[in-house]
Amino acid sequence: MSSFHYDDRPVFWLGNDTLRVSAALFAENRRRLCKGLKAKDSVLQGGEQTRRNCTDTDFLFRQESFFHWAFGVTEADCYGAIDVDSGKSILFVPKLPESYATWMGDRLLKTDMELEVLRYTNRISSEAHKMVMKHVKPGLKEYEMESLFQHYCNTKGGMRHVRIEDDIAMTADGIELMTCVPRTVEEIEAYMAESAKPFSPVASEK
Repeated sequence: MSSFHYDDRPVFWLGNDTLRVSAALFAENRRRLCKGLKAKDSVLQGGEQTRRNCTDTDFLFRQESFFHWAFGVTEADCYGAIDVDSGKSILFVPKLPESYATWMGDRLLKTDMELEVLRYTNRISSEAHKMVMKHVKPGLKEYEMESLFQHYCNTKGGMRHVRIEDDIAMTADGIELMTCVPRTVEEIEAYMAESAKPFSPVASEK
């Protein structure tokens, strides 16, 4: 869940400079909902995660607006129950089996053959990112950069289908979220010029 405590207050927060939304807002929304409900109890179902055919690849999930409005939850496959008389509510989250980590690709140990494939895809992806950065200029749209990236991966690596919605980087120290990478032309050029070391797309602050 994307929730934290700030000044001893539970908040919905996505980190960095994003808005900290007090959990009291969702509680107030549920209170307003109860005033309009005639039933004593109400059960709400959140959005369901769908997958691409028979694979373990998920479509990009978006929570049902009404469910996020009521509970402040962005995760899939949740239910919420509200006792209208008392205003109390219960959030039910899915209990995932141990096999979930394996099927969703979170295995900690890789075989030598898997590592060979991962190194290849990482190399092609890194080269594609660097190529895009060399061609970026003011006025270009994100979909144009995406097109260049996909074209490079397909022509140079035979990788027609790529996933680019998850912005993370694998480093010697583990996984880093790519939330601090340079994004504007000026930031990219400044970063590439500040050091003579080989370029890395990750510029996260420790």
